[in-house]
Amino acid sequence: MRIRLPIRVAHPSHPGLDYLDDAYFALLRRCGYEGLYLQDSPFDSFTGNAGPFKASYHLIYLHDIAYGPDAPRYRDYINEVCRRARRHGLKTHLCCWEPRLPHAAWATTPAAWRGHGGLNAAEGFVTSFCWSDPAAVAYWKQMARDALAALPDVAGVHIGMVDNEASFCDADCPRCRGKTKITL
Repeated sequence: MRIRLPIRVAHPSHPGLDYLDDAYFALLRRCGYEGLYLQDSPFDSFTGNAGPFKASYHLIYLHDIAYGPDAPRYRDYINEVCRRARRHGLKTHLCCWEPRLPHAAWATTPAAWRGHGGLNAAEGFVTSFCWSDPAAVAYWKQMARDALAALPDVAGVHIGMVDNEASFCDADCPRCRGKTKITL
C-alpha cells in the first residue's frame, strides 16, 4: 500500500526572487511537489527579529505584511512568488509564526499589548503578544485580515506558535497570571 501525504510542499532553502525562479519551480514539479511554504524574508531590513535567529534568517510575520515599514515590498514579493508558482501549476502557502508583536510595532501600539514570554525572554528579547486585552486581540485579527487580503493568491496559511520568537505570554505577565491560554 502506498501512503500519500495530504499535500506535498517544499520549503525553499533560500528566499528571494533570484532563487525562486523558473528552474526552481520546474524542479519542484519534476519531484512531485504541489506547492511551497513561504516563511523566510529576503529582506535585510529591520523586522524585529532581535533574538538568536536574526543572524540566520528573517521570518515573515503578519505584521510585516499588514503594517510593517516594508509592507509594500513584502506584499509585492509574496504576490510575485505566487504568480511564478502558479505559472508552473504550484500553490504557495504562507507560513507565519504568530502571535508576535515585532519590535518595530511597539512604537505604534499600546504598551499593554507587549507580552512577557517567548524564546529568550529572560535576555530581553520579548516579542510575545499579550492577548489579555480585547483591543489587542481585535488588532491582531484585523492585522491578519489586512495582511491576507493583500495576498489574494496565497493558497493557505500555516500558523506556527510557541517557536521562532512567536509566543503567548507566560506566567510572569501580570495581566495573564493565573489564566490559561484557553481562557485568553
